[in-house]
Amino acid sequence: MSLNPKNGYVIIRREQQTMSEGGIYLPESSNVTGIGEVVAVSEGEMDHGLLVEPCVWPGDKVMFSTYDPMTVNSNGEKLLAIKQRDIVAVIK
Repeated sequence: MSLNPKNGYVIIRREQQTMSEGGIYLPESSNVTGIGEVVAVSEGEMDHGLLVEPCVWPGDKVMFSTYDPMTVNSNGEKLLAIKQRDIVAVIK
């Protein structure tokens, strides 16, 4: 199944769990930001009658807010659907 997000949504493959310096795996809920790879991007989002172009593209590594992500399953893989405005930074 191929995902084609709409209305400013971005599909992200989240990186695996993070480990603390002491070697303890931190649960996903302990972080307010996550890191992942952009899998798919919508064509943009309408804002006051103007189309806002996407600021990220498939393959970009991004930091995003984990406040309210939507979980989607595609081909048995757990992905996240978030609004583009919830992307905090592109990691180079």
